[in-house]
Amino acid sequence: MFNSVLENLTTEELVAFVQTGNTGSEETKDAQEILLQRHKGLLDKSIWDACQQMNASWLYKEVQEDLYQTACLALFEAVRRYQNKGDTKFSTFAYLCARGYVSDYIRLEYRYRTRTESEDALESLIVADNMPTNLESKESEKEVGGFLSDLSSRQQEVCLKLYWEKRSQRQVGRDLGVSHKMVGKIVKQIYTKGKITFGSHIIAN
Repeated sequence: MFNSVLENLTTEELVAFVQTGNTGSEETKDAQEILLQRHKGLLDKSIWDACQQMNASWLYKEVQEDLYQTACLALFEAVRRYQNKGDTKFSTFAYLCARGYVSDYIRLEYRYRTRTESEDALESLIVADNMPTNLESKESEKEVGGFLSDLSSRQQEVCLKLYWEKRSQRQVGRDLGVSHKMVGKIVKQIYTKGKITFGSHIIAN
């Protein structure tokens, strides 16, 4: 059982208690545990939302314990950093921290990243094991190879970094010295060329 005084505190009061308490004391540990219990549902939501954001929803069940531990670390980091100025509830701040921590964990451990609709469609053209299904293998390779060779050197660089190096648009932008918005425009340009070259195949796959 926890200290009844602590259990009756509001969430923001508990956070302030932990921030000003003695690290490692029993009361501080109890306050942290109460905060954890109060926010289990919020942490679970942050994990699910991060998995959805990173196009990796299957990880939600596969490595849930690892993701939950990461979210817990984020909760305690949120406790340390939170400033109660009246404009943001702790729960909102904690959710954003947890979702960010989990997204970073997925990105680092599993190399997932957020993707645009144009990127998803374009990948169906340039990844070798997903060629248009009504073309023979050699014809597919020749057609895709011709498509890639018709791209500008900058467009080829973007394809290489996005689809083979699995980098995000922001990372590609930093590599090439342009904004991520410019990278997005280049992806759309490549996608448009792909639709002209392959027609409906880009949609069918």
